[in-house]
Amino acid sequence: MLAVFKRSVAEAPAELMSPQVEERERKNGVQLMDSFVSAHSGAVCVKLGDAGAMAYDQNHHPFLTPRQALFSFTSEDIVLRSMFFYVKYLGFSYFPLVCRVFAVVEDIFCVFEGALDNIVTLRQQYGLSKCVNANEVTIVIEAYRTLKDRGPYPADQVVRDLSGKFAFLLFDSKFQTLFTAADADGSMPFFWGTTADGCLVLSDEVGLVKEGCRKSFAPFPRGCFFSTPGGLQSFEHPRNKLMPLPRIDSEGQMCGANFKVDEFTKKGSAIPRVGSEANWANKF
Repeated sequence: MLAVFKRSVAEAPAELMSPQVEERERKNGVQLMDSFVSAHSGAVCVKLGDAGAMAYDQNHHPFLTPRQALFSFTSEDIVLRSMFFYVKYLGFSYFPLVCRVFAVVEDIFCVFEGALDNIVTLRQQYGLSKCVNANEVTIVIEAYRTLKDRGPYPADQVVRDLSGKFAFLLFDSKFQTLFTAADADGSMPFFWGTTADGCLVLSDEVGLVKEGCRKSFAPFPRGCFFSTPGGLQSFEHPRNKLMPLPRIDSEGQMCGANFKVDEFTKKGSAIPRVGSEANWANKF
């Protein structure tokens, strides 16, 4: 999976840029997207006008994550639940097999990787109880639409309500808005970086990101989300600021920074809004 967005849509944090990399050493956004399409014969590329492009290959990503692949199981141990496969382990618990899903609803494009373990609750929360085919990507899109239209919850709560292993990328072409996040444990491989022409790159393939961004990349911060209007924020600790941490590779060169919650620095305090008049849409 690869997404490339121009600065007009998503301004990457300055700390993601390595001070030791020259622009000529990196690819621009178009070149990087061409590299992805050339490397994946089954890739689907969606051009988003002047905003950028998204591409994915359903057949490239393994069905199991490396951690889950360590478990051995037989066909008798597999059961079908809510249109997803689960592995019965130790006789009492179930571990979801992660998958990649791409969907388009009206002007909203979304790629979801992973699995949520509270789908039933989220369906009820977002009025999808009667939609038997509602899966993870459907829920993320509906959660975004609810946030954008009515704003009953702040964006951090919307992401925090997602329980499971996940990384998702959503782009609203009508409002030119990017919304992306990764779970608190960093369960899914997810990286971001900057190209020579200043585009923001998001992908689950570290080799591809290195090829295009050289040293100007980093793992996407755990427990965080990034949006066009709000930039990078922590959904676990929404009232705390994030601070960049220098990252040095094995060659001793400075790379794009990691980001960590600053426990001692709070954002501007405000009285939380509650009740039916609460509307966080204008904050997103």
